[in-house]
Amino acid sequence: MGSPAREEGGLPDRVGRRRNRINTRAPARGTKVIISISGGGHEFRGRHQASTMCLRRIARELHDEFGSALISLKWDVEFIDKLFAAAPDTDYSKHRGKTKAMTVLIDTTISSVTRIASELRPGILDALDLVAALEWQARQLEARAGIICQFVALVEELHLQREKATSIFRIFQEAMTNVLRHAHATRVDIMVAVEAGEVVLEIRDNGRGITEGELAAPGSLGLMGMRERAHLVGARIEIKGVARHGTMLTLRVPIQEEISDS
Repeated sequence: MGSPAREEGGLPDRVGRRRNRINTRAPARGTKVIISISGGGHEFRGRHQASTMCLRRIARELHDEFGSALISLKWDVEFIDKLFAAAPDTDYSKHRGKTKAMTVLIDTTISSVTRIASELRPGILDALDLVAALEWQARQLEARAGIICQFVALVEELHLQREKATSIFRIFQEAMTNVLRHAHATRVDIMVAVEAGEVVLEIRDNGRGITEGELAAPGSLGLMGMRERAHLVGARIEIKGVARHGTMLTLRVPIQEEISDS
């Protein structure tokens, strides 16, 4: 279980600073490659990049402004609680239950703000390449839910343009959330590869299998979000379910070369 061992210091510190031409010929299955790629010059890139920058700004504002305000509020409530505890009048002690409940609510809200900010901008991609980030997310599900996650990486590292990497990571997160919530699965097989000029992500579970009705349901925000994210980066996503045999999701993201100024 797990991806192939990676070289130390695997994250290059000068990705995209020179003019490059990327060889997009697909390696054979099982071949380890390290590849650094970026998206092409389609019109959606500008819109998607602006959207991503906006989300990153919102994430920072949520974390910095709301986080700081909530922590200050928590300190104030704790101060009031200490005053109640030290007051000789027993009537004040009756209010301590309220301050304790307020502190718990503030802590819960702080956790929610942190989670939402992280979902808007996945910080894990700042620290790890995409392959390592996907494996980390799989291990999180494994530890959290006890679902066996078999992760196979046929590419050693992937350093994509930020918008593409974020979209792939978010689709993977949503797919794994669906496995946890709906699939009733005990095992998930995940494969990442580069084939025929595309990054390929396959997720296969052994659960109940998604139905045609669920795939076509207009109210399925999770499925809709995955399709929209795939469209924004020019990718193709296919989801198939077989009753009592599980669901398979296949995401294919085109590799396109970019000429960048140093």
